[in-house]
Amino acid sequence: MNKSVNIADVVGGRVCCGCGACVVACPRGAIEIAEGRRYNFARLDAAKCVECGLCRQVCPSTALLSNEPDRAVGPVADAGECSLAWAGDE
Repeated sequence: MNKSVNIADVVGGRVCCGCGACVVACPRGAIEIAEGRRYNFARLDAAKCVECGLCRQVCPSTALLSNEPDRAVGPVADAGECSLAWAGDE
């Protein structure tokens, strides 16, 4: 990666799609999906985070912030081509 990007950066950069991949990948239970008014997003409990990097590896949005081409690993990589999108209606 060109720079170290974590889930807090993804949420702060407003590119979290709320997919929950990071929640499943986190071995410490440090991430949850929070319900927002317009969209759901990841919320990180920094006290539980051990910075293992597994959330970064599965997050489809970290590449948007790090200027890195697609580099998904694990189950996300096996899914084929993916797109980031959200509904405009409630």
